[in-house]
Amino acid sequence: GGTHLEWHLKNGPAMSLLQAGGWDYVILQEFSTLGGEIGKPEVGDPEPFYASVRQWVPKIRAAGAKPILLMTWARRGAKESEATKLFGAYGHIASELDVKVAPAGLAWAEAHRRLRTLDLHIYDASHPTEAGSYLTALVIYTTLTGRDPRGAPAAIFGHPVDTDGTAAAPDTTLTVPLVELGPATAAELQRVAWDTVSRQTEPGHLAH
Repeated sequence: GGTHLEWHLKNGPAMSLLQAGGWDYVILQEFSTLGGEIGKPEVGDPEPFYASVRQWVPKIRAAGAKPILLMTWARRGAKESEATKLFGAYGHIASELDVKVAPAGLAWAEAHRRLRTLDLHIYDASHPTEAGSYLTALVIYTTLTGRDPRGAPAAIFGHPVDTDGTAAAPDTTLTVPLVELGPATAAELQRVAWDTVSRQTEPGHLAH
């Protein structure tokens, strides 16, 4: 967590897991401010991001999987110009490499316009609340399947993750609500996700 795609090219388990095969999709998510300073809302130079994606995409395709770019959201307090720079960086490299984008960032921006009192960021102004996680999951689901998420459940149940700071693993002995939203809020987020992903299939928008 909290690192760049460039780091994962040379460190950690990501590359060995990819090369082991068996993947249908591999989703790439860059640090939320690209090359920007940690803890600041400003978006940095996108060139290292582009360089990393240019290395990742052929490796993913060689492993028999389809790459997907998960467009992250702007941090709370970021100027509109910073969000535009972030979203544009994903659109640029997606167009260059013919990679589909899961436009979570655009969906977040649309949700902020429609649901002004709903907070998608937690206290650190970066990571998602339950509503933010739910919206992002809806965008990924719709991007991968092409299916309309409207009518999805407002509560998602699963196994909790217990972390001691060094490792995290699901506790399969328990089932708990991971996300539990009001039906009206969930329905609006479903509409936002569907509208945002659907627009990408129109000429002039991000994905192909």
